Amino acid sequence: MHHPLKKPLGEIVAQKLRDEIGAGKWTNYLPSEIQLSSDLEVSRKTLRVALSILTSEGYLSDPCRGKPREILSQSKGSNLAKPKSATLIVITASPRNDLKSSMQAYLRDLTQSLHKKSIEIEFISLAFEAASIRQDTLKRNIVMHQADSYLVIEGNNQILSYLIDLKKPVFAIGGNSSYHKHCYNISYEITSTFSHAFHLLKRRGHQSFNFLHKARQKDWEPMEAKIINRLESRGISSEDTVACLCFHEPDNEDLFRKLDALFRKPDRPTALLTTNENVVATITWLAAKGFSVPQEVSILNIGDDPILKDIYPKLDIYATPSKPLALETSKQIERVLNGTVSEPDWSILECEYKPGDSVRSINQ
Repeated sequence: MHHPLKKPLGEIVAQKLRDEIGAGKWTNYLPSEIQLSSDLEVSRKTLRVALSILTSEGYLSDPCRGKPREILSQSKGSNLAKPKSATLIVITASPRNDLKSSMQAYLRDLTQSLHKKSIEIEFISLAFEAASIRQDTLKRNIVMHQADSYLVIEGNNQILSYLIDLKKPVFAIGGNSSYHKHCYNISYEITSTFSHAFHLLKRRGHQSFNFLHKARQKDWEPMEAKIINRLESRGISSEDTVACLCFHEPDNEDLFRKLDALFRKPDRPTALLTTNENVVATITWLAAKGFSVPQEVSILNIGDDPILKDIYPKLDIYATPSKPLALETSKQIERVLNGTVSEPDWSILECEYKPGDSVRSINQ
């Protein structure tokens, strides 16, 4: 017999707090952590996990030392206990508390926007990145929620195909799957970003540079073909694109192997285009190997995760702020559920280049 997956204690406590907030036990502010942990008979650590979940969902304000947590939804005049007209299930490969801070901010902004539209949002974490999931596990953890639509973060073929078969609208953020064409996709335009970075580095005298891109090996070939096709329309030859692309598996070990190979070449790269997923590991590797940024290697990064603000030198970035993405996602969900949009499509946002101190001009 296969038993349903047990919920982590932090999520159970989060649900308890949701219920009590909805029942009106507290109005504008939560009691102190000491009081709550005593009332709920849980540790401060478990309570903080629950509070983090509710913060990411938009129920509570961010923590501020010495001040109680504000109940955002009630303070804005909404009633958490009233029935919602529609329900969206958000599916992630990791628990919300383990997601990157930029993704947590995105989900928090999305939750707040959907609440204003009377759309209920619930969260499920399934480890679909690591391995294939049993069909009965999917059924227990998804179908039982009776959702009107689904939003998948970095979804793969298995999870997307299963959801599409449920005949409900499926929205996708990130990931690389052949099933994306059957989903409503919301994303930042990476092709134009790559094109901008390519020409910017060329203008600054860089002849050898690479785009480090995380993906499963089985996806490398189709992704390369797609990128080549899109960049050719922007005047970048397939030869130049192939020379720049450097795919690596999601683990850092493979990234480090690829970097080792690149920097052993006679024409080693003088610049790297990174993403939030690999920039910190890349800079750490460069420092360990004695390469200074930007004197010996320039860095351009796609993404503006808050953790990057503490990196020295200040990174040149292509900003992908969470709020515009969350608002566009919310609009798309509302349009689809209202019947304004019927066929799956792509909603594209442009990244904004923000110069820093991590890119130098060659021979200057």
